[in-house]
Amino acid sequence: MHEIQDVLINGAQKLNTLAIIQLRENLPLIRAKMASEDIPGYPHLRAQSEFLAGFIEDTFDDVYQPADPISILEAAFALKYLFKEVDIIPDSVEGAGYSDDSAIIRAVLLRHRAEFEKFAKITGREFSVANVEA
Repeated sequence: MHEIQDVLINGAQKLNTLAIIQLRENLPLIRAKMASEDIPGYPHLRAQSEFLAGFIEDTFDDVYQPADPISILEAAFALKYLFKEVDIIPDSVEGAGYSDDSAIIRAVLLRHRAEFEKFAKITGREFSVANVEA
């Protein structure tokens, strides 16, 4: 998991404000794509990505202000990574294509668990749907 965290931290550090604003604008497309993707073997990936999308959205809409600003960068990176055309393991690789995406999203959820639990409590979202164990 150490290598995944390195990818996450390095990628998040490279994001600029424009990239995050563009991500926020593209959330409806990201949600639609995620809803239409067939992701066998990763049953929690949809709920996890939806949770992070809600976190980004509510942060930008001033519904929630995170105490941990790094959580915003890492959540944004994870969502952007999920929809990259080329990543560590191509999504088209049957049975393993989403393993890197899942690992990065899970790393974000684990690294900022306290922030996300607080977000869920304040906004009425269910953090358990973003199961970090699977």
